[in-house]
Amino acid sequence: MARTGAQAGFAVGDARAPQSYAAGCDYDVIVCTEVLEHVPEDLEVIGCWPHGKVVIATVPNFDSPYHVRFFQDAEAVRARYRQVIAIDAISVVKKPYLTDISPANYWRALRWARYRPRELIKILGWGRRADSGCWFILSGTT
Repeated sequence: MARTGAQAGFAVGDARAPQSYAAGCDYDVIVCTEVLEHVPEDLEVIGCWPHGKVVIATVPNFDSPYHVRFFQDAEAVRARYRQVIAIDAISVVKKPYLTDISPANYWRALRWARYRPRELIKILGWGRRADSGCWFILSGTT
């Protein structure tokens, strides 16, 4: 509140509900992470977003039983969303190889992989993106 003067720093809503984007809401940025890959009507959801808003969204490049879609590369992301978002940039963040990255688990995994170089490389984060997957972070304007 001190920086923006707004009563609430964030508003949380259902991405599929048009009333979440009501005209009376005063916000500058839409952050949509870990949503678009789960929603069959992703383009319709983005179509509800008010024009001229800054958007930061993430989509994965790895499959899951819960994903409706995933993307092989940044160009596939651009091809899907360029009609509804003026994309300024797409960044790539590699997914960690280990799901439990607590220090104890990390050191245990390193110890067990010390004689398996390929596994060790993945744990250390030096592996290929194809080994663990990544997220594409797109930013732009509606």
